[in-house]
Order: sequence, then C-alpha cells, then structure tokens
Amino acid sequence: MQTEQMRLFKSIFQVSNLMHAAGDRLSAELTFKQWFLLLVLCRNPQGLSVNEVAQKLAVKRQSVKKMIAILENKGYVATTKAENDGRALCVAATDKALAFWRGHKELGFGLMQQALAGIEEDKLDVAQQVLQAVVANLARAVVKNSE
Repeated sequence: MQTEQMRLFKSIFQVSNLMHAAGDRLSAELTFKQWFLLLVLCRNPQGLSVNEVAQKLAVKRQSVKKMIAILENKGYVATTKAENDGRALCVAATDKALAFWRGHKELGFGLMQQALAGIEEDKLDVAQQVLQAVVANLARAVVKNSE
C-alpha cells in the first residue's frame, strides 16, 4: 500500500476516534452517537422507522436498536409499531429530547465548527468528495463480502 493511502486511512481513524472522544464530552447524559441520533429524530418530528434511522446514520439496524433502547429508558425517545407493518418499529423524539436538543444543539455544532475551523471551502469540497468515494468503495466491499 502506498504511503499516502496509509496516511489517509490513519487520519480517518484519528478523526473518528477524536470526534467520538470530544463528542462524548459534550454531555454527561448522552454519547455523541446518541446526540446525533436525536438530531436525526428532532429533524423528523413525525418519527422514523428503525431502518430509516439506521440508513440516515449509516450504521447497522442492530446498533440503532441498542441506542434506541437506551434512549427510550432515559425518556428521550418513544417507540411504536408501524401502522402499515406490525413488524416494523417506529421511533420519535419525546418532549424531553426536544428540550434537550434546544439546550444542547449548539455544543455539537460548535464541535463541528471547531473541527473544521480555518479550512477553506474548496478544501472542504475536495475532502467531502474523497470521503464520499471512500464510503462508496467500502459500502461496495461490505455488500460483496456479505453475499
């Protein structure tokens, strides 16, 4: 593997680890992943299916179900059976989640702004294109390996 490729992969791991470490310090109540799940739900007040949440977060359905169970126990989300499919589980933010979000959304956005501070718009565009290509390549590899 070329040195540049290894450095890029190392940087991706570092960004992920540092983002989670910094994000988990934003709230004593929620992890950064839970905060991000609430962001998705608060932006979709009608609620979403577990599958839709998993797709929006780009994580496995089982991981989403675990986070939802934790958030439901804390009173941040409510689950119901889908009207059109009794097997499907729908999840929606509660009033507690909306209140939390109003009081804490700036913390997460502040972290994002801090992480991207001083990076010119054209470099952000290139970075986004590169990361989208990496995600697409990895998604194809996951599908290929699961067949």
